[in-house]
Amino acid sequence: MRRRAETVALRLSTAFGLDPPPVVIERCATQANAHDCGIYVVAFTHAVASAIAAGGTPRDAKVENVSANDAKAWRKQLRIAVDELSRANGAPARDDGAA
Repeated sequence: MRRRAETVALRLSTAFGLDPPPVVIERCATQANAHDCGIYVVAFTHAVASAIAAGGTPRDAKVENVSANDAKAWRKQLRIAVDELSRANGAPARDDGAA
């Protein structure tokens, strides 16, 4: 895992003309199913961005505290945002009770 992370960091930093950052592997929550990985990435990204916005570093994010309830809340927020954008662009409202 570390080698893949270092490879991605090197490719991205090279593409943006930056020095590669150090790669730190942190413990974090994992999904209990095969379909929530994307929403966990959203929750982790929010935690990291919030830590940085508060004057901290990515290591201050406490990604190990992201829970299944956090993923559920992010999924709901994302579904609402997609529905609102869809309606704003002329798509019919969903009527599946999922929101």
